[in-house]
Amino acid sequence: MPRRTNPFQQLSASIMATVHASDYIVEESVIEVNKTTGVPREIDIYITSKKNPEDKTMVECRDWKSKQDIIWIDQLDGKARSLGIKKIVAVSSSGFYKTTLREANSRGIETMHVREAEKKDWSKWLFRIKKFGINIDFEPKVKKVNLVSPNDIIRPDLSKVNPNNVFLINLNDKKKISLYEYLKGLVKDPKIVAHVRANNTDEAISHYDYTVPCDRGVGYSVDGKTFIPLLQVIISFDSIRRTYKIPMRHILAGKHKLLVGKENIMGSDTRIVLEERKGQLVVMLENQAEKTN
Repeated sequence: MPRRTNPFQQLSASIMATVHASDYIVEESVIEVNKTTGVPREIDIYITSKKNPEDKTMVECRDWKSKQDIIWIDQLDGKARSLGIKKIVAVSSSGFYKTTLREANSRGIETMHVREAEKKDWSKWLFRIKKFGINIDFEPKVKKVNLVSPNDIIRPDLSKVNPNNVFLINLNDKKKISLYEYLKGLVKDPKIVAHVRANNTDEAISHYDYTVPCDRGVGYSVDGKTFIPLLQVIISFDSIRRTYKIPMRHILAGKHKLLVGKENIMGSDTRIVLEERKGQLVVMLENQAEKTN
């Protein structure tokens, strides 16, 4: 069964992920199989508690022009029962009839009306912004490595050598690591990340040189051959900071006040969702990747 989705379902999934924060896993377009009949059913949004995997919620979405009636509540109740799911949330872009709300409440089904807030409403919000500014410091990229040895040591030409074939060796503790793995870990070092974030310039490439002094007994070898002592390792790397000004939509999801925007970041669509909570903003960035079977 091919998985189906639409913009309203994607928006609802992002809202659910923001509202439930880090305590739950939120998945979109999940296939569940009826254990009795073996029939597969698709769930629009599936929410699972991280602490208790048996605590599951089925979220179904409808982007219709007309309000939702009791028939949909009947369908959701039957679908959830067939899959053994006890918690249900019905999300509608057009709202619900009063009789539908009473019926849903009697069955323990939560309803959520997701709609665009009118300016007269969101102009009273604490965070009534039209655009959200965000700076992203991309992971540093190593441009050059200089392995500095004593002057009287004959050093090999490393310009055409794969970093995977160069090993840094510490004879003192008898450890070694490929230069590639060492550099990969270095650019994630919290000290380097903090330094980059403090010194990067908006919309520019910043250049850095980082020197690592080496103790006696530290050196390197190429393809596991001759040990060459090191005095220091000098790494040159670049870091890029991008600045985004993202237009935001003002969304009311039940009692939740949210600002939602979308931007191409890092080569793919990223949705930004801000939820206003008691004088503060909860921020979620969601990198949207295509789901494959």
